Amino acid sequence: MAAAAAVDAVKSGASTLSDLACVPCTTSADSDLAVLSSADVAEMRKGISAAWDVVDHALERRFVAKNFQAALDALVGFGAVAEAAGHHPDLHITGFRNVTVRISTHGLRGKLSVNDFILASKLDGVPVVYSPKWARENPQLATGAADA
Repeated sequence: MAAAAAVDAVKSGASTLSDLACVPCTTSADSDLAVLSSADVAEMRKGISAAWDVVDHALERRFVAKNFQAALDALVGFGAVAEAAGHHPDLHITGFRNVTVRISTHGLRGKLSVNDFILASKLDGVPVVYSPKWARENPQLATGAADA
């Protein structure tokens, strides 16, 4: 599905973001991808969890995992989903369990495209074992929670 058609399908309710495949992005010159307008970004945000923020023209999700192994497991899960989708986020662990996932379309100079929202929606389904304290303090953000 072309990028514009994907945005229209989500806006009309004909498709959910997680049902869509990322649009191939080989180079900015021959890709159908386009930078989303502010209105489209607002509309696409409805299809992803509240855990994602728009930060400097990218989607960003931050959380505290239960421990280092839980952080690694989450990143491995995110990596598998991203590889299958053909769209790759920036993944970071700091302080041994603080995780940041940052998604933007590199071919569009780090701006947001429909692919970013499709991937975020798919990453929402990856199980994460959160720090119990963080999960209590952020119940609305603890998506994809796995049993500890």
